[in-house]
Amino acid sequence: MRGQAEHSPTPATSATSVVESAEKQGAALEACAGLGNFKSGVGIARGAFIDRVDRANDWESSQSLGVQGYYFTAVGAELNYLETRLGPEVPREIIDALVDVRQSIVAVVDADLRREPASISNDMIDRYSSALQAAETVCEAAGAG
Repeated sequence: MRGQAEHSPTPATSATSVVESAEKQGAALEACAGLGNFKSGVGIARGAFIDRVDRANDWESSQSLGVQGYYFTAVGAELNYLETRLGPEVPREIIDALVDVRQSIVAVVDADLRREPASISNDMIDRYSSALQAAETVCEAAGAG
């Protein structure tokens, strides 16, 4: 339009935007690396849990209960680690996806503790798997997966 000056970003504004973008990307990379570590850590603990439970004949034995405690403690430790990777610079969509992962794995652990029927536990495991896949997709879309 006539009479209006075209506004272009000043060098200071551009530099600030680049820094903010780099900080967001770095935070996204950190959060998504935390997701990868979480997935690996829970998988390792789950593998050990399943191996030991398969060998146990009595789910109520002190050995079986100890194995369950080990697994739930490992999941808790991995959740705490993942939580440390979330800062204010992490994009909202990644935070939301990781919150869904947390809520779904906590539901799985609670279901095991309360010994829900298999159909309910399986549904919770499916929700966890879906949340995990969705979080990985969000990380990939953000260039951090």
